[in-house]
Amino acid sequence: MSDKKRRDITLGEMQDECKKYWNNGNLGSCGKCQYMEVCCHYESYAPAQLNLTDPPRFNEDQMAFWRGWHAMGADLVTRFGDGHMVFSTICGDDLGTIERYFDLVDIMEKGETLDLAELLGKDAT
Repeated sequence: MSDKKRRDITLGEMQDECKKYWNNGNLGSCGKCQYMEVCCHYESYAPAQLNLTDPPRFNEDQMAFWRGWHAMGADLVTRFGDGHMVFSTICGDDLGTIERYFDLVDIMEKGETLDLAELLGKDAT
Protein backbone atom coordinates (compact mmCIF):
# COMPACT_ATOMS: atom_id res chain seq x y z
CA MET A 1 0.00 0.00 0.00
CA SER A 2 0.96 3.61 -0.35
CA ASP A 3 3.19 5.13 2.31
CA LYS A 4 0.39 7.53 3.19
CA LYS A 5 -1.84 7.00 6.20
CA ARG A 6 -5.38 6.01 5.24
CA ARG A 7 -6.81 9.28 6.53
CA ASP A 8 -4.52 11.23 4.17
CA ILE A 9 -5.55 9.40 0.99
CA THR A 10 -7.98 11.38 -1.17
CA LEU A 11 -10.58 9.95 -3.52
CA GLY A 12 -8.89 11.84 -6.35
CA GLU A 13 -5.61 10.05 -5.71
CA MET A 14 -7.39 6.72 -5.60
CA GLN A 15 -9.21 7.54 -8.81
CA ASP A 16 -6.02 8.50 -10.64
CA GLU A 17 -4.38 5.23 -9.56
CA CYS A 18 -7.49 3.22 -10.41
CA LYS A 19 -7.69 4.68 -13.91
CA LYS A 20 -4.21 3.32 -14.61
CA TYR A 21 -5.26 -0.30 -14.02
CA TRP A 22 -9.06 -0.63 -13.99
CA ASN A 23 -10.42 -1.99 -17.24
CA ASN A 24 -14.22 -1.77 -17.31
CA GLY A 25 -14.70 -4.25 -14.52
CA ASN A 26 -11.88 -6.59 -15.52
CA LEU A 27 -10.31 -7.01 -12.11
CA GLY A 28 -7.21 -8.82 -13.36
CA SER A 29 -5.14 -5.64 -13.27
CA CYS A 30 -6.40 -4.33 -9.93
CA GLY A 31 -3.68 -6.12 -7.96
CA LYS A 32 -1.19 -3.54 -9.23
CA CYS A 33 -2.97 -0.59 -7.62
CA GLN A 34 -1.24 0.86 -4.56
CA TYR A 35 -4.60 1.43 -2.84
CA MET A 36 -5.86 -2.13 -3.24
CA GLU A 37 -6.27 -2.62 0.54
CA VAL A 38 -8.67 0.32 0.96
CA CYS A 39 -10.47 0.18 -2.37
CA CYS A 40 -13.98 -0.92 -3.28
CA HIS A 41 -12.72 -2.41 -6.56
CA TYR A 42 -14.99 -5.45 -6.38
CA GLU A 43 -18.08 -3.25 -6.50
CA SER A 44 -19.69 -1.53 -9.46
CA TYR A 45 -18.47 1.85 -8.16
CA ALA A 46 -14.71 1.50 -8.49
CA PRO A 47 -12.85 4.81 -8.06
CA ALA A 48 -12.24 4.98 -11.82
CA GLN A 49 -16.00 5.30 -12.33
CA LEU A 50 -16.72 7.96 -9.70
CA ASN A 51 -17.69 11.46 -10.82
CA LEU A 52 -15.72 13.70 -8.46
CA THR A 53 -16.50 17.02 -10.10
CA ASP A 54 -18.42 19.54 -8.03
CA PRO A 55 -21.49 20.97 -9.71
CA PRO A 56 -21.52 24.77 -9.82
CA ARG A 57 -23.27 26.31 -6.84
CA PHE A 58 -25.20 28.86 -8.91
CA ASN A 59 -26.65 28.57 -12.41
CA GLU A 60 -26.10 31.19 -15.14
CA ASP A 61 -29.27 33.15 -14.30
CA GLN A 62 -28.28 33.35 -10.64
CA MET A 63 -24.75 34.46 -11.55
CA ALA A 64 -26.26 37.20 -13.76
CA PHE A 65 -28.32 38.28 -10.74
CA TRP A 66 -25.15 38.55 -8.60
CA ARG A 67 -23.30 40.41 -11.39
CA GLY A 68 -26.13 42.93 -11.62
CA TRP A 69 -26.00 43.72 -7.91
CA HIS A 70 -22.20 43.92 -8.05
CA ALA A 71 -22.46 46.36 -10.99
CA MET A 72 -24.72 48.56 -8.83
CA GLY A 73 -21.99 48.73 -6.17
CA ALA A 74 -22.85 45.85 -3.86
CA ASP A 75 -19.87 44.07 -2.35
CA LEU A 76 -21.65 41.78 0.10
CA VAL A 77 -25.00 40.03 0.39
CA THR A 78 -26.27 38.56 3.64
CA ARG A 79 -29.29 36.34 4.17
CA PHE A 80 -30.78 36.90 7.60
CA GLY A 81 -32.63 34.47 9.85
CA ASP A 82 -36.06 35.71 8.79
CA GLY A 83 -35.12 34.96 5.18
CA HIS A 84 -34.57 38.38 3.64
CA MET A 85 -31.32 39.31 1.88
CA VAL A 86 -29.48 42.60 2.28
CA PHE A 87 -26.98 43.91 -0.27
CA SER A 88 -24.32 46.25 1.06
CA THR A 89 -20.93 47.80 0.42
CA ILE A 90 -17.83 46.83 2.36
CA CYS A 91 -18.30 50.05 4.36
CA GLY A 92 -21.71 48.81 5.47
CA ASP A 93 -23.89 51.05 3.31
CA ASP A 94 -27.20 49.30 2.63
CA LEU A 95 -27.91 49.18 -1.11
CA GLY A 96 -31.07 47.13 -1.12
CA THR A 97 -33.15 44.41 0.49
CA ILE A 98 -34.97 41.46 -1.01
CA GLU A 99 -37.86 40.08 0.98
CA ARG A 100 -38.04 36.42 1.92
CA TYR A 101 -40.89 35.64 -0.48
CA PHE A 102 -38.68 36.46 -3.49
CA ASP A 103 -37.74 33.28 -5.41
CA LEU A 104 -33.96 33.69 -5.16
CA VAL A 105 -33.67 33.99 -1.38
CA ASP A 106 -33.41 30.21 -1.06
CA ILE A 107 -30.10 30.08 -2.95
CA MET A 108 -28.33 31.09 0.27
CA GLU A 109 -28.35 29.58 3.75
CA LYS A 110 -29.77 31.65 6.59
CA GLY A 111 -26.97 33.60 8.25
CA GLU A 112 -24.68 33.24 5.22
CA THR A 113 -22.76 36.20 3.75
CA LEU A 114 -21.31 36.16 0.24
CA ASP A 115 -18.48 38.36 -0.99
CA LEU A 116 -19.65 39.15 -4.51
CA ALA A 117 -16.19 40.07 -5.83
CA GLU A 118 -14.85 36.73 -4.62
CA LEU A 119 -17.84 34.86 -6.01
CA LEU A 120 -17.63 36.52 -9.40
CA GLY A 121 -13.84 36.41 -9.60
CA LYS A 122 -12.51 37.69 -12.91
CA ASP A 123 -16.09 38.09 -14.25
CA ALA A 124 -16.67 40.98 -11.83
CA THR A 125 -14.78 43.49 -13.96
